[in-house]
Amino acid sequence: MSEHPSWLKSMQNGSIGEARTKSFLIDRFWLLERSVDIHGADFIIQRRLHEKNILDETPIRFGIVQAKYSQNGNTVHNINRDFIIDTKGNYRLEFFLLIHTGSEESKKIYLLSSTDIVERFPENDGVYNIVSNAVFASKRYEIQSKKLALDRIESSIQCAEFYKNRLYIFAQPTSGKPDFDAILPEYREEINQWYGTFPEIFKEQKRVAYNELLKIEQLHQYLKNIVESLDPIEIFFIAEKLRSDFGRSISIPDFFETDFFYNARNIKEMVADMRSDGVLDNYIILQSQLNDDLNNFAQSIPSNKLNKGSIHKIKLQYNSESFELFDVENLLFDSEPEIGDGFSIFNKAHQGEIIYSWKLGLSFITGNAIKMNEMCLIEIMNKIYALKYHEDEEFELCTAVPNKRFLLTIYNTC
Repeated sequence: MSEHPSWLKSMQNGSIGEARTKSFLIDRFWLLERSVDIHGADFIIQRRLHEKNILDETPIRFGIVQAKYSQNGNTVHNINRDFIIDTKGNYRLEFFLLIHTGSEESKKIYLLSSTDIVERFPENDGVYNIVSNAVFASKRYEIQSKKLALDRIESSIQCAEFYKNRLYIFAQPTSGKPDFDAILPEYREEINQWYGTFPEIFKEQKRVAYNELLKIEQLHQYLKNIVESLDPIEIFFIAEKLRSDFGRSISIPDFFETDFFYNARNIKEMVADMRSDGVLDNYIILQSQLNDDLNNFAQSIPSNKLNKGSIHKIKLQYNSESFELFDVENLLFDSEPEIGDGFSIFNKAHQGEIIYSWKLGLSFITGNAIKMNEMCLIEIMNKIYALKYHEDEEFELCTAVPNKRFLLTIYNTC
């Protein structure tokens, strides 16, 4: 016989899941309660927006968080399809599933969005079956940083709120084809005028105006789609179509440069790669650690030790699989012949070990604050990503060919 009856164990696990979820959410969101819970929504959460309330004409969107506890990998959680997909077939961006497991020192939390559930778990008779073993086996769901997980929940709710409230923001300029023959009765009286037949002339004037209005409506739709979009890549193609259709007749603002488009594709691919391996949080944490460490070093250097040629050399060791930082060594040199006329260089770049030099002295000479140059940090982090996912490939920044697969700049110094 089991130590506890199954009903008691089920109640206990439910209480653990809810208690841990409340502790996780309460620092970021307002938690709302209701007296009857017929839909299984364990927590209704609200972004902390002091200037808005639920009675506004464009009300705020609540988030729905279901809390579950998995005693082991065989535990299966069932989620109703209606919680995840709306009547139009769209994913509910405001829905999240939190699965807790482990006890005391071995506690873990897994976060799944509606997209994760629909795309990776089976549906049977309107219910999604979430097998705990499948969740535990994929690193993409385990929360490594509570802050970053809460950021993603809040951002997703904000997107859901935007989708909902955009219905109130814009309306179509026209409601349909008008009656061109409509004119006040007095103008239909058969009184000859040298100008011509008023009803026919008036009708033609309205046709011309209507045709122009259709063009404006099409332009309005393009601009509306740009404003409503949440994806920079999508906006780029809308803007290109807008330029193609109206570029010669209307002054069109330059919405996005081609470089912006490729960088958007780059970010999207990086996030997908690292999230799939469950190292996205670690990558962001590593970036923050490097930023703090390198800036602390730069600011600790006495001004009398700096000159125009001063070089900051960084020796970085990290776990190439998990992106865990092992060690950072900061060195100051009077010069670095390998850099030449450039601003920075990778002296060495292999998975797990990077040596990077940059001209710290230029910041001092120009009177700027002595800190790590942001572009240098971006170079190092891009290199870390590239070494893991594209170690044997070389890419050049390309903005001329829209369909070329662009990832990021890999320097030939590797």
